[in-house]
Amino acid sequence: PADEPVPARGTDGRPVPFVANPARGTGKVVQVIDTGLVTGFLTGHPWLVDVQGGPRLPTPPGIIPEYYGHGTFIAGVVRSMAGGATVHVSNHLRRAGAITEIDLRRALQNVLRRAPLPDIISLSAGGSTRVGRRSGKRQRHLGLQGVIEELRGMEKVLLVAAAGNDGSDVPFYPAAFADGGESVVSVGALAADGLHR
Repeated sequence: PADEPVPARGTDGRPVPFVANPARGTGKVVQVIDTGLVTGFLTGHPWLVDVQGGPRLPTPPGIIPEYYGHGTFIAGVVRSMAGGATVHVSNHLRRAGAITEIDLRRALQNVLRRAPLPDIISLSAGGSTRVGRRSGKRQRHLGLQGVIEELRGMEKVLLVAAAGNDGSDVPFYPAAFADGGESVVSVGALAADGLHR
């Protein structure tokens, strides 16, 4: 958010990330719950051919709203790693990349009840919960508990959820539902030095 986005290019001139293997992921379905696809997303991005999804609202020329293009970026990351995957990007994070708890729950439920059922659900959003008055500890996220239990009852559907961008130990849901099982994977990141969160 500190500057305008610019296309990233590697030393060889290829886009970063480049498409590693166009056949990898063939037959897999990835549902991205995010900000939708930017208008004209195919221009200069041939690896996004056949990516489907809801578009963002059009914006005035020369103005790039905060978080605009995030869903398109995530689709590009998926396609660069799994070029043959079927990718659908929904436009649920319409308010500066944010969503209410109930709307997030509905979005997840809709994905789990749609055909074809995705192999992977990508979610780059979430939040923490309040501290209980009596316990003094963070509460579990009760609003998403039911849909996570539904997910755990399904075979071969994986929720890949962001662990947050603040380098905090505070549980960030739904990523905090990752418990070593096969239904939820929490994804964090390292700083540029590769040593710190």
